[in-house]
Amino acid sequence: MPFGLTNAPAVFQDMMNEIFQDLLDVYVIIYLDNILVFSSNEKDHKAHVQEVLKRLQDNDLFCNIKKCHFHLAYDTSAPLLLQPDTTRQFYVECDASDYATGAILSQRNSEGKLAPVAYLSKSLSPAKKNYNIFDKELLAVIRAFKEWRHLLEGSELPVQVLTDHKNLEYFSTSQSLNKRQIRWANFLVDYNFQIIYRPGAQNKKADILSRRYNLVPLEGGVENQVLLKPELFIASITLDQEINDLIGKAIYKDDCLKEILHKLQNKEKVLDWELREGLLWFQGKIFVPKDDTIRNLILESRHNALAAGHPGQARTLELVSRSYYWPSLKKFVNSYISHCETCIRSKPTNQLPVGLLKPLQIPERPWEDIAYDMIVGLPVSEGFDAILTVID
Repeated sequence: MPFGLTNAPAVFQDMMNEIFQDLLDVYVIIYLDNILVFSSNEKDHKAHVQEVLKRLQDNDLFCNIKKCHFHLAYDTSAPLLLQPDTTRQFYVECDASDYATGAILSQRNSEGKLAPVAYLSKSLSPAKKNYNIFDKELLAVIRAFKEWRHLLEGSELPVQVLTDHKNLEYFSTSQSLNKRQIRWANFLVDYNFQIIYRPGAQNKKADILSRRYNLVPLEGGVENQVLLKPELFIASITLDQEINDLIGKAIYKDDCLKEILHKLQNKEKVLDWELREGLLWFQGKIFVPKDDTIRNLILESRHNALAAGHPGQARTLELVSRSYYWPSLKKFVNSYISHCETCIRSKPTNQLPVGLLKPLQIPERPWEDIAYDMIVGLPVSEGFDAILTVID
């Protein structure tokens, strides 16, 4: 039959089926001119191939050796992963590190040993890296149940969750849970599982998955990058030393401190006060004498410096009070910041614009509209120290 006719493929397929009728699906599969010969071992395969070639030869059909392929179709060694069997019990081995979680889904093989069904390893986002160790270990369990939900949900036998974090054993009975843990608990309600503690020495497989080399953050990466130049910090340290040198000289010029300094220099104990490193300390902080120049320098270093960024009154007070103290410190800080030109210019207003000025209504007769004010604080003159001004 010539090629190209509509019914040529069907006729050719019928002829091949008739030639190999007794071999079809035994060790031969045929589709048109494609013949597949399969065998369970090499000896049988040689015999099967010879039989196929003989029948082709008997019917004047020929094979193109260039189009023939001989290969081993399947691995003969035992597979590494087990095929999941939903009728048998599952085991989930979990662990977490500072930067990733790992889990292994396992079942017992014919020898009664745990054999892996699937593996899971996933890194932690920057936010999840801040979780405490309990939440990280619980997150490893949550991720495992989400990944293998199609196998674990509805399991008749309880899924054995193996973890090296002992506190997870009490998770299902805990009465105090945060919002995140409550959300996870609601997710786990659909599963039949039991959390079992296993020492870390026996949980090494899951531990390795949580510490994969390609999940370890690189040293010196973006997270460890210093955003401010080193010279800024050096300048800050130098400025503090200069300020402390000025304070060490100024304390001896303050008359209010003479008595305290005299006692301390004579090795007498004064409550809350001490003299060391050439500075006077009050309750563990450097006492700043009454010198507005020095106090302004301290405020400039904590408020105006590039690394400070003009913080508000509460933040500036907290920065200053870490190292220094003087009477009415809060009042001094608030006054300094309220007069800071940069803060005044940059501070946004929360008030509506005042709008355009409008002329006042013209009075129709005298004394209909008057304005008055008081000028006070004047030197006493003939027993009076104030002036009342009235404008009609």
